[in-house]
Amino acid sequence: MLRRGGKDATIVTALADRDQAVKNVVASAFNNSGQKCSATSLLVLEREVYEDESFKKMLVDAASSLHVGSVWKLQNRVGSLVNTPSGNLKKALSTLDEGEEWALEPSYADNNPYMLKPSIRWGTKSGDFCHMNELFGPVLSVMCAKNLEDAINIVNSTGYGLTSGLESLDEREQNIFKEKLHAGNLYINRMTTGAIVIRQPFGGMGKSAIGSGKKAGGFNYISQFMKLHVEDKSCANSYINKLKPLLKEESKIAYSLEKTLTQTTDFTYWLDTHFTKEHDYSNIRGESNIIRYIGVKSVLLRFEESDLLHEMLSSIACAKMVGAKVYVSIPQNPKSEGLLYLREKKSVLLEGDDTFAMEDESAMVKAMQTVQRIRFLQPPTTSVYKAVSDYALYIATEPFIEHGRINLCIILLSKAYQIVTIDMETLDFAVS
Repeated sequence: MLRRGGKDATIVTALADRDQAVKNVVASAFNNSGQKCSATSLLVLEREVYEDESFKKMLVDAASSLHVGSVWKLQNRVGSLVNTPSGNLKKALSTLDEGEEWALEPSYADNNPYMLKPSIRWGTKSGDFCHMNELFGPVLSVMCAKNLEDAINIVNSTGYGLTSGLESLDEREQNIFKEKLHAGNLYINRMTTGAIVIRQPFGGMGKSAIGSGKKAGGFNYISQFMKLHVEDKSCANSYINKLKPLLKEESKIAYSLEKTLTQTTDFTYWLDTHFTKEHDYSNIRGESNIIRYIGVKSVLLRFEESDLLHEMLSSIACAKMVGAKVYVSIPQNPKSEGLLYLREKKSVLLEGDDTFAMEDESAMVKAMQTVQRIRFLQPPTTSVYKAVSDYALYIATEPFIEHGRINLCIILLSKAYQIVTIDMETLDFAVS
């Protein structure tokens, strides 16, 4: 499940089309009364743009020109709030932090407390209330950044990661933004609202996501609602079928290693052919809608006495193949052949920054709070869920499926970004 919220931002650099930037920012911040989960509530300007008085005037004029009122009057562009201002929104409307000023003061149309007009705070600094808190209303906070890298750090520091936008015509800046901004949906030279199924499947990162992170409107989303299993495909040769039980009984380790090799070969196939490539499923002229996958940075793998060795080995391999730091947790005083094998081979299976721990449940719970993703091969006890209930951790407990795409989805995050482009060389012009 995904939490549809965040402190969404648009960054405008000195290399932006400033007229276009104002148009997109005003639409992103104030359409839907700023109460869309992907609405821009932070505007981070590179210093040259921040100090450009004509840009500031243009932004304020555009926001103040929006008609606010009943949706039944067609000239109105901003309608009513869901509720009258309260909580964070009420505080943001009534107080300013040191150094902030109102570029456009808050007011109401027709003295109606539901008809809040757009307002703009100018001079918000890192750590201020409106930098770090979601408001859910038509209030835009404007911040100054030294450069693009500084702007990205400002946005990432909120801890949210639903949507973010960039206004820049420079391809180098676009590439930096795509790589370093931590958000599920990234938009370049367009609004941050209005995601469309398949084109920009929707879902966030950080505090803007709870669960596996599979995006709504994407091809992996429906797998969350399915009970997947692998059918045992019997070999056609009767003699081999007769030998299989004997091979399993006499050489469990060899059988597990063979299974692991087969599974990791499948992981490699899916990484090479799907997950390490960028995908544009819609191929629409004039815009790029790119889906890409990135591995989580750290994974805790908890294995129990009843877990199968080949599933444990494959789970470790899966995490290492996407570049994750691995924390392997097993019970104290292991007894099963599989756990004893892991303990014996830990120096081969794991690398320098990885961890192998034989620990009780309380120690495991503490370790769970230090990683990005947690994987059990079978559901943990209810006490584990209760112990970590305040930390919004995602604990993957799906049965191990011998399929690369299914397993890799557990430890991959997806980014969707859209770049609006106009290729002048391919446009057709009618000349009369």
